[in-house]
Amino acid sequence: MRQHAARARPLLLVCTAVVLTGLCCTCCAVPPRQTPDVPPRFLSLTDYADVFDRAATVRVNSALLDVKASLAVDFEVLIIANTAGMSIEEYAGIVYRAWGMDQAVRSSSVLGALLLMLAVENNQWYLVLSSSLQHDLSRDLTLKLWERAKRSDEAKLADRIETFVKLLSDQLQQTRGFPK
Repeated sequence: MRQHAARARPLLLVCTAVVLTGLCCTCCAVPPRQTPDVPPRFLSLTDYADVFDRAATVRVNSALLDVKASLAVDFEVLIIANTAGMSIEEYAGIVYRAWGMDQAVRSSSVLGALLLMLAVENNQWYLVLSSSLQHDLSRDLTLKLWERAKRSDEAKLADRIETFVKLLSDQLQQTRGFPK
């Protein structure tokens, strides 16, 4: 009986050492990346960086609603101050899914969805496209259209976005055969 108890002690010590080592590793591990708070969606333009005045907001919303009406494409613009250390691609993807834009394409008469996200302090932008629009709007093409829109008026972001929306709309009309 004593022999059995003697064998159990080393086993107990080994188990204790493994548990303590496991706790140590857990304490030293890198914490998981937290997902950002997703801002609620307002109209087609959601400006959390407060860069647009009322007139600019109305103009850009009008351009986005025209695209929705004429092309059956859900086009949203989100402007934030910064990405809080997250890549803009990752942040935009989280917002795209949280706003249900991926589900809207599957469950309604919407033919596609786009989310243009701008992080003002980071000086970055990213365009998320539904899979139904990726053939019509390649990454290279959208970069060229953004550069063209940027040249339209360097000083005013609202004009740049409005021009970009128009250029994307024209491109979709051309590739999908919609009348202008």
